Amino acid sequence: MLGFYTAVFTALEAGTQLQGLLTSKYQIPAYLIAKLAVDKRAQNQGVGKLLLGDALNRAALAAEAGGLEIVVVDAINNEATSFYGKFGFTRVDSQSNRMFLYLKFLHD
Repeated sequence: MLGFYTAVFTALEAGTQLQGLLTSKYQIPAYLIAKLAVDKRAQNQGVGKLLLGDALNRAALAAEAGGLEIVVVDAINNEATSFYGKFGFTRVDSQSNRMFLYLKFLHD
């Protein structure tokens, strides 16, 4: 096995403020990529990019069914933050390791 990811449906708490989105008084439906890992022997070979691409494609399909607005990840370190940032993820705030991507950006 070269790598894997797990993803679940979740919701951000009411009152969460995201860049470019007004603070919602309701929960914000989201697709959480809970884990994404690549075997050390396969790192820096594009496996993470492929896994993330698959996860984002599945999120986009789920969004077409309705309800989802964002994809969320919890970057575990600066390297992960940089990795997700290359794909358009933005930190929820400067104090958090949580990052998000608007699903509408997947179609742009």
